[in-house]
Amino acid sequence: MAIYKKGNSYEVRISYKDIKGNYKQHHKTGFKSKEEAEDYIANFKLKLSNNIIPLKDKITFSSYFKEWYETYKEPVISDNTKRRYRTYIREVKKYFNNKKLCEVNRKCYQLIISDYGKTHVKTSVTKFDFAIKSMVKSAILDGLIDTDFTKGITLVYNDDNKIEVDYLNLSEIKATVNYLIENLKSSPKTTNNYIFILTGFLTGMRLGEIQALTWEDIDFENNKITINKSWDDINFGFKPPKTKASNRVIDIPSILSNILKDKKKDKKDKLVFFNNTAHRVPVSQNINKSMRRLFKRLGISRNNYHFHSVRHSYVALAYSLGIDFYTISKQLGHANPTTTINTYSYLIEEFKQEQTDILVKKLDKLFT
Repeated sequence: MAIYKKGNSYEVRISYKDIKGNYKQHHKTGFKSKEEAEDYIANFKLKLSNNIIPLKDKITFSSYFKEWYETYKEPVISDNTKRRYRTYIREVKKYFNNKKLCEVNRKCYQLIISDYGKTHVKTSVTKFDFAIKSMVKSAILDGLIDTDFTKGITLVYNDDNKIEVDYLNLSEIKATVNYLIENLKSSPKTTNNYIFILTGFLTGMRLGEIQALTWEDIDFENNKITINKSWDDINFGFKPPKTKASNRVIDIPSILSNILKDKKKDKKDKLVFFNNTAHRVPVSQNINKSMRRLFKRLGISRNNYHFHSVRHSYVALAYSLGIDFYTISKQLGHANPTTTINTYSYLIEEFKQEQTDILVKKLDKLFT
């Protein structure tokens, strides 16, 4: 048994006899310190002495996937992602059945992913494949398999049942925002949700970021909002924002600042959008229901337009006003403009001809 330093981390190599008396090699990397590597060896020795080091040819694919998830993924992922991985555990059990980990090769995996793809859309297949790829890398590091059988696989999927997300055009965005501003106080029952929706249209904030908004986060004097947390619908409390870049301070239009200031006069709660009747902040179902009623009044037909689509509408509105993607990305909380461009590339195509016409006219004016 030996410990080696590799760059800024340590790796362990262990030679041992399995319960059949055969010599085996075990290799693991990624230890942050020598002490951590030594603890791992001590734990391995303990398992070895109790004959609980499993034989490679006895480990099923599904059991290793579950163990990998519980060891490496579950402690560090969000509750939403945990739900997705628990679904993966069931699907791995279904599609891989009782296959041994060592029995799965490229052909076997291709057949399985093709079968899985018959009833799943592209996004679902891609995410499922990513989870399997990550697990396979771990199995190689654990010395349980020798090759990555997920390389060179062709992903098969079925988009027949894919739900196309609806988006508003510019005239519909403007009509919606104007209606919200003009009718905020017409119905006290809908005021909270209407201001919630308006905040999304005028800031591009995520649902969880608006849910978690407190009065301390709003700088009314300078028309700014500090975003440093999100809302956990499951545990009914704050949680860290989606990414490191999501921690940001954004500028807001004065019209929204004034509306929020008026709202504060009647509020004693710490949370801006806490509903005293429901005893909670609005959840996505409430907001989407309010938007459907709103669109019905405006004669807008967008059955698959949900609150996350409001973020797209914010980008469309900002881009139509000539705002560059760097500024938009900072408002959205993206790490760099590339993320914003890749996510909203369809908007570039939509406005490309309009922008090209402006460019040509300006060039003509400059040189004639």
